[in-house]
Amino acid sequence: MCVGFLERAPLLRQYYSRLRQRAVPAKQRGSSLRVLRRQRRRRRRRRRRRRMLRMEMENFKLFMKNQRIIQENELLREKALLLHQENAALLILLRNKFSGGSI
Repeated sequence: MCVGFLERAPLLRQYYSRLRQRAVPAKQRGSSLRVLRRQRRRRRRRRRRRRMLRMEMENFKLFMKNQRIIQENELLREKALLLHQENAALLILLRNKFSGGSI
């Protein structure tokens, strides 16, 4: 045997195994392509579902945050109204005090 043959033996094995893989009949290749396409479609669907779920969760969180802001806004509006009424009452008392004292 040649010395160089032993060095090339693993490479030859790889080459011939690849040739055998390519020699697969067309029907089997087609079915494997169908399987691969189906797997790709499933992966895409899963990714889409995950994206949609993430978007729905984000949307729900933003909705809840918006509701809290609206409630807080209503409370602040009520407080502002009470302060405005109190301010108006104090102004009336102040005017009465100054107008009554000068007469």
